[in-house]
Amino acid sequence: MHPFVKICGLRNPEDARLAYELGADAIGFVNYAKSPRHVTPEEVRFCCAGLPATLKKVLVCVNASRDEILPYLEAGCNVVQLHGQETPEFARSLPCEVWLALRLGQASDGLRARDFPCSRIVCDSAPRHAELPGGTGETGDWQLARDFTAKSSLPVLLAGGLHVGNVRQALLEVGAAGVDLSSGVESAPGIKDPTKIAAFLRLLNAQLRGRPDRRQQP
Repeated sequence: MHPFVKICGLRNPEDARLAYELGADAIGFVNYAKSPRHVTPEEVRFCCAGLPATLKKVLVCVNASRDEILPYLEAGCNVVQLHGQETPEFARSLPCEVWLALRLGQASDGLRARDFPCSRIVCDSAPRHAELPGGTGETGDWQLARDFTAKSSLPVLLAGGLHVGNVRQALLEVGAAGVDLSSGVESAPGIKDPTKIAAFLRLLNAQLRGRPDRRQQP
């Protein structure tokens, strides 16, 4: 099975369309005011216009309220990725698919995933003194991620410091079902680089996935 690929932190429709056309399974948008990748519901609606309903459009939240999340779902997002200290009860209250993000700094960090109502787990890095809960560009502890993945009953996506030069090794070492990429396809924090997006997805298409990009399909 080919790796599941999410390109996160998108801010304009051109990058969203490129990620989809080159084979991304999911695109991500950030609702966190402190992040350079933060977008409004209106910007999400603009980015999602014309993209198929089957594409996962993931809203990344950090302790956002349900009232803050709903406008993003109305704008086109169909998945919510929880990246804060949200409770299982809160996750159950959301009218959409839920993913849980874990910052793995030690083995016990994975305990939060037990019985959490979600369909995927995102294993992210946990750098010390990080100002943001994700998208730091810091590589995670692949050993911790591998141990967690081996025990998980849910699909695991690996995040944290991934780029075209290390993604193949990361997938092989961790055994994750896929990857969640953000800073590795940027020219600066919050500024996606279309060349890097294309290089990353074409690498996976050519070396790992064995299928053409969508621009070559009728």
